[in-house]
Amino acid sequence: RIHEIIVDSVGNSFLSEFYGTVLDHIIRIRVYTMFRFDAKRLHQTQDEHRSILKAIVAGDAEEAEKAMRTHLQRSHISVDQMMVNNRKAV
Repeated sequence: RIHEIIVDSVGNSFLSEFYGTVLDHIIRIRVYTMFRFDAKRLHQTQDEHRSILKAIVAGDAEEAEKAMRTHLQRSHISVDQMMVNNRKAV
């Protein structure tokens, strides 16, 4: 839900529209990764969300962008690693 709150709060119609088009994929990824995150990554994700929200509340666009990019990069790496590990297990 945090993702929807952030997208809606930004007030960027392009972002809202884009998010709406990829939401099905995001939900699938969430379901796939839900039980595969290790505790370290789960805590890291929570910290990333806090950093993003803190920057948004402070009105610091640069820091919000930096925190969001970090979160997206780490999430991408994490999902990629889970996919690799899943292929190895099969």
